[in-house]
Amino acid sequence: MVRLVVIAVILTGCSYSASFQDCAVACRAPTECPPDFTCNSEGFCRAAGASGTCASVRGDAGLGSGDGQQQETCQGTPVACETIIPMSDCVAQMGCSFAQSFCDRTVNCEGIGTNTQCMNTPGCETDIPTSTCKDIPGYCHGLTKSACESLHGTECAYSGGCTGTPKACSTFDEATCFMQDGCQSQL
Repeated sequence: MVRLVVIAVILTGCSYSASFQDCAVACRAPTECPPDFTCNSEGFCRAAGASGTCASVRGDAGLGSGDGQQQETCQGTPVACETIIPMSDCVAQMGCSFAQSFCDRTVNCEGIGTNTQCMNTPGCETDIPTSTCKDIPGYCHGLTKSACESLHGTECAYSGGCTGTPKACSTFDEATCFMQDGCQSQL
């Protein structure tokens, strides 16, 4: 009899299967959602083929005020995308996206024909062995737009980095408010 109980317990333990509902799991990135779910712009995992907003789904489930209206339990001013440097922090901020950042030259030194023009162009130098004009290595650098352009504003231009418009704090409920830098829960 004891042996049958042990076997029944083992078999029962092997049949467990987690079940997730649409808009029930908060997320910041696609990797934080269960299989067959995607992380949407509201910060919730959506079931494949789901429609409508998570605000209305959660409201209908008694987790918010419903009909797409969320209670304003999240307030503050979200951190601007362009001020965020690490890629991981950028993609965690809802509404922001990241592209590899570059601080590049706006002048093509190789296109300068004379040594005098080359030497008079900021960021360019003459390559003595080849008698050609080339960029000064490291002349344009900086991890942020302000750092790149403050050093050599007319010769260097910044591109990439963290861009976009962060989602307003009021669009988050209490459960997801903490995910947006600059937002605080008011409950």
